[in-house]
Amino acid sequence: MKTNKLINKVLNSSIEGYTCYLYRNSHWIINSSTNDWVVQVSDSGYTFYRQEFFKKICYYLSLSPGDIESYVRDWVVNELGFYVSDHCHPDYMGGEYDWRKDFDAMEVVDYGVVSHIPRQME
Repeated sequence: MKTNKLINKVLNSSIEGYTCYLYRNSHWIINSSTNDWVVQVSDSGYTFYRQEFFKKICYYLSLSPGDIESYVRDWVVNELGFYVSDHCHPDYMGGEYDWRKDFDAMEVVDYGVVSHIPRQME
């Protein structure tokens, strides 16, 4: 799939300089300078992603935002090397739910432990 390879390349480039943190049994990819987070993956594979970050990528690549979850899932599994369960959700969906306040990247940066991205260890 050439499209996924291109998306993954853009996503990998977009997180250059970001840090992986381990906090409360979840790995977080965060820009510690701005406290902007990209994805949170729990040890059980429960995954949340920051909708705003991925919508910008879709816009940049002229992709349908409706397919974000499949791009996130592919990238997290194949590029980052984390397990993703059937539970992969954005931090908000207009009219349905808004969990953005539940993701405190500053708390993760302050109290989490700098970790590694599994694929970078290979």
